[in-house]
Amino acid sequence: MVTLPKPRAQALGMSLKEVQRLLRLDAKGACKETRSLAVAKLALIEQKLLDLAGLRDVLRGLVAACDQPHGEACPIIEQLEGSPRPAAR
Repeated sequence: MVTLPKPRAQALGMSLKEVQRLLRLDAKGACKETRSLAVAKLALIEQKLLDLAGLRDVLRGLVAACDQPHGEACPIIEQLEGSPRPAAR
């Protein structure tokens, strides 16, 4: 059996279920399957990073909008509501 310390595997982003699966693998010939699991995890992490980068960019834009003159309405709330509110009179 492969002995991969659980905290270390979890630090690599592995779930408890994934760690258990790795621990059940036979040490002999397990490299190919272990690599496949790692490749799948890497693809998932890379997609999450892209998603997070997109969220970061949106939030940066919203924060920047707050730093500009914008009247009484909050630009972040306006964006969340989907359209600018009419100016208060």
